[in-house]
Amino acid sequence: MARMTAWRLIFAVLGLTMVAVPPAGGEWFADLYAGRASTESRDISVRGTLSGVAVDGKLTDVDFDSSLAFGARLGHWFDALRFVGVAVDVSYFEANISSQTVTPRGTLAGPLLGVPAGASFTGPVRLGHTDINVTAFSVDLMLRWPLLTSEKFPRGRLQPYLTAGPGLYLTDVQHFDLGASPGVKAGAGLTWLFTKDIGVFAEYRATYFEPEVESGRIRLNTTIDTRLILGGLTARF
Repeated sequence: MARMTAWRLIFAVLGLTMVAVPPAGGEWFADLYAGRASTESRDISVRGTLSGVAVDGKLTDVDFDSSLAFGARLGHWFDALRFVGVAVDVSYFEANISSQTVTPRGTLAGPLLGVPAGASFTGPVRLGHTDINVTAFSVDLMLRWPLLTSEKFPRGRLQPYLTAGPGLYLTDVQHFDLGASPGVKAGAGLTWLFTKDIGVFAEYRATYFEPEVESGRIRLNTTIDTRLILGGLTARF
């Protein structure tokens, strides 16, 4: 269900962008992509009041699962500055927490991330499975290097590129309210055009943000530091 919602959101944002931005000289492009997202282990901090108990502590070295990632990008390469472009990117991945044993620090209590009420946090504790869904929006500056230029491919058939920009990350943690956090994204890729209008690309991407989500009087903070390996189709028009 979360993946279907993310796809609808992706196409809605890109559609609105095409309507809102008037045509201009240069080259428009639209990308669809999918791949793998791997998130680094991080501590999770918990503060507030849980089951009537004041909590202020952390769960250390929590592992996040790898997942499928997918998304879409709409952008424009400028004529005057043929190496420079801008893009709007929308993507989705998951950083779920599988059942695992972690070390708590500080004052903690259940129920929390699959740990039942009344469980002891004085030693290693077993977390349950928790879904974490991430939908990311970013506005990117892009730089490319046109290679293998010809009359048929005046902008280059082979195009290494860089992309970076700020983003807004919507984080849906199971049993918590939806959180929205600023973050950053950077990546590098390579495009190969089969024709002037259609091609494929591969991209390595890194994203970083620090989500904060709430449920009642409890607040959860962590860092989502993710590496994505992506591949997809590109259309130029």
